[in-house]
Amino acid sequence: MILSCFTQPTQVFRSVYENLAPGGYVEIQDLCVEIHSPDGSASGTSFEKIVDLFNQGSLKSGISMTKSKNYKKWLQEIGFVDVEERLAEPGLPTTGWHENERDREIGEMGSVSIQTFIRKGMPAYLRAAGLDEVGLQELTEKAVAELKSGEVRAYYPL
Repeated sequence: MILSCFTQPTQVFRSVYENLAPGGYVEIQDLCVEIHSPDGSASGTSFEKIVDLFNQGSLKSGISMTKSKNYKKWLQEIGFVDVEERLAEPGLPTTGWHENERDREIGEMGSVSIQTFIRKGMPAYLRAAGLDEVGLQELTEKAVAELKSGEVRAYYPL
């Protein structure tokens, strides 16, 4: 996962290309921080709003959290051939909503991680997006409560 590690992933990809042995390959796995909800339960929620504001603040800070949508195009422009893009189904669940036991467990663990990130990793980006301290606190608590309730059935593309 290289989501936030590099502000210029094309430079990294170019370096990989230039240093790859003939016939070699590279595999990249990353997520896209946008909410997909198969049943629409995330639509209009505080969780959806906080993710949108996080993305806005990230862009203002010089980091795109949705840049993985461009990886295939960038790799091809650099010169990689036979580029395949595969999306994991259902992606990375945000809570334990999934019917599949494995994905449900991943979602339950992921939900705890996401809640921690909302509280500790997002605030600087939410401030950069223009959220004041009161709004930040209120939105954070609502988004975390929605995740804990399990009512939001969503995933991040992976």
